[in-house]
Amino acid sequence: MNATSPPVHAGVILSTNHIQFDPELSLRGGGCADCGAAAFPCPELCPNCLIPMAPRLLGRRGVLYTYSAIHSGPAGRNTPYTVGYVDLPDGARVFAHIDGPAAALEPDMAVQIRVVPQNDSVCITWTPEGDHDA
Repeated sequence: MNATSPPVHAGVILSTNHIQFDPELSLRGGGCADCGAAAFPCPELCPNCLIPMAPRLLGRRGVLYTYSAIHSGPAGRNTPYTVGYVDLPDGARVFAHIDGPAAALEPDMAVQIRVVPQNDSVCITWTPEGDHDA
C-alpha cells in the first residue's frame, strides 16, 4: 500500500439509510406482506412472489450459517480475514464479514452486528455474541 492509498476496511460499507440506530441498532431491510419473505437490503419486489416489498427492521442478531477464511486480499487488506453468511431470525440471509479468526467460529453460533461509523456511511461486521459491544 502506498502513502496515498486509504486503508481497506474489513467489513461491508453501507449508507446510514440501511441502519437504524435508535432506539436499538437494527438493519433496515424489507418484508413481503404476501409470502412473508425477508431481504436485506430491501428490494423493490419480493424475490418469491414479485409483489412490492415493504420496509422492515431485521434486527441486530443472527446465527452464523457458514464461513470461510480468505488468505489473499486486495492491497492494504490484512489477511486472513473471515467472511460468511448470517441467518437473521425473520428468515433473511446476509453476506457478512466476521470479526475474529475462522478457527474460533462454528456454524450455528450466535452473532451480532458491529457498526463503525465512517463519515456518511457505516462499516458493518458481525461478531460472536459477547465478544464486543455492538
